[in-house]
Amino acid sequence: MEEEKIKNTVTLTLEDYMNLYEKSKLSNKVTETIVNIVLNSCELNSKKDGLNLDSYDLRSNKILSVIKEYFNEDYEKTVKELKEMED
Repeated sequence: MEEEKIKNTVTLTLEDYMNLYEKSKLSNKVTETIVNIVLNSCELNSKKDGLNLDSYDLRSNKILSVIKEYFNEDYEKTVKELKEMED
């Protein structure tokens, strides 16, 4: 007698699938944008075999702008928590 194979399946509505797909695209775009900002702030190290991050040139405000745009709730929550810690 053959063993019955168990299939792991998930059924989603088209709407739920499209929401997941859009979130995935957005996540990829945000990651790509942040990686590009960081890589554009790099220079060749002294041994010329790797990269150093030039923190002076790193556009941290640009990274924070991306985070604020796409993760506004997390950004605002962090601002609020830091304000409370200072008080």
